[in-house]
Amino acid sequence: MGVQPILFVGSGLSQRYFSAPTWEGLLKELARTCPTIDKEYLYYKQKHNSLIDIGSEFAQLHMEWAWSDGKPNFPEELFKEPNSPNIYIKHRAAEIINNALTSEKALAQIKQFDAEIESLKKIRPHAIITTNYDNFLEEKFADYTPIIGQSILKENYSNIGEILKIHGCASKPETLILTAPDYIE
Repeated sequence: MGVQPILFVGSGLSQRYFSAPTWEGLLKELARTCPTIDKEYLYYKQKHNSLIDIGSEFAQLHMEWAWSDGKPNFPEELFKEPNSPNIYIKHRAAEIINNALTSEKALAQIKQFDAEIESLKKIRPHAIITTNYDNFLEEKFADYTPIIGQSILKENYSNIGEILKIHGCASKPETLILTAPDYIE
């Protein structure tokens, strides 16, 4: 038919190639590293009906930490307007995701899949739609243009070679969908 496919890529790809955390795994890591989250993760899982609600509570607790003892753990520009109160958890989530992709362990794991990744690239999809926060696809499809978050809705994209990052990207932490105010059903 002369038409290239559009790939939809979820977290399974990043989990396979470099052991990226699942959404719940990311929340567990955020809980483990934030001292104002003083209960075990299971407490929050029992308290809330959804991961998005857990993320919302964790965002509040990250903000409290950032504005107290945790201030040295965050860039100074996060404490200026017009940042949302959720920027602190988004910043920490982006750090975790970026570290997961760039660790020596991850780079060695990715190398094991070189042949498989090359086969994936040979598909030459028209576009890639992903919910992943990491930059793995941008690295492997270097000639594709990433379109991040809400900007997807503002343009008419018809070029071949776009990566539509519908839940945001770790390269722009403010775009990450982690909390109820960010989430649109």
